[in-house]
Amino acid sequence: MASSNEFDKGNEESPAKWDQPGPIKRLNHFIYVVSDGTGETAGNMIRALITQFANVEGIFIRKYPKVTTFAAIDKIVRNATESTNPVMVIYTLVDHKAKDYLQQRLSENDVPSYDLFSSLLSQLSAFLGATPQESPDLFHGVNDKYFKRMEAIEFTLRHDDGLLVEDLDEADIVLVGVSRAGKTPLSIYLSLYGHKVINIPLAKGVRPPPQLDDVHQRKIVGLTINPSRLMEIRKKRLTGFGVGRSEYFDPQSVLEELEEANEFFRRHRRWPIIDVTNRSIEEIAGLVRDKVFGRDRRVN
Repeated sequence: MASSNEFDKGNEESPAKWDQPGPIKRLNHFIYVVSDGTGETAGNMIRALITQFANVEGIFIRKYPKVTTFAAIDKIVRNATESTNPVMVIYTLVDHKAKDYLQQRLSENDVPSYDLFSSLLSQLSAFLGATPQESPDLFHGVNDKYFKRMEAIEFTLRHDDGLLVEDLDEADIVLVGVSRAGKTPLSIYLSLYGHKVINIPLAKGVRPPPQLDDVHQRKIVGLTINPSRLMEIRKKRLTGFGVGRSEYFDPQSVLEELEEANEFFRRHRRWPIIDVTNRSIEEIAGLVRDKVFGRDRRVN
């Protein structure tokens, strides 16, 4: 591997320095994410794990993406050793030369570290009977899957909130539910997996589009929500716009609207119905994909 003087200094949200009143100074903790790709996968995993340490203040993630030279690695190790705050290095280097060099330099300087990919990658290699290609670009490369995701996102945005229902046959997933049940953010999240999504709103006294009965029923999922939670969401939504009391979040009106939606769902018993109350978008998306595509999904 050729050395280079070029080096990405890393992406970091600069923390505001603060001291606890009194003589005791609290240390911030820095987690360096080192990757020869974008570092997004590792960063997201670390953020998920950090949620289990909500009682610890001052945890910061500093990303070092596209690390492909020994010079870049030397600079990262130097930053870690010279830091006045505790530093841990999490790395996802696919190239074995870069990984070995980083491991050596971290060990020499007693910097705590963890290889996020190698153990699992080697076990997958043994299980599949194949050798990894060691190409970081494969994680976030511009390939056919990338263009499929972009196409799905564009499709989903064009078909938000019941627009262009004549294209229902082209959709991979159709979401049906009342206003503020989370259809739009869920649709966009699902499109990031490459799914073309259309969401159809159900409104009190408004007949749903008849095209719903003509498409493959396996792709349709109904979304329901607890009345109290729906009223709370709608009230916050309208209060932000300076709107006072409204039928939109009036308790009796909301109950009638949900009952009308549930009656519509009862007439379509082939549709799976998911209660989105107090569920994260990730959990709901997983349930939707399970219902539409099954729990076992081919990845290549």
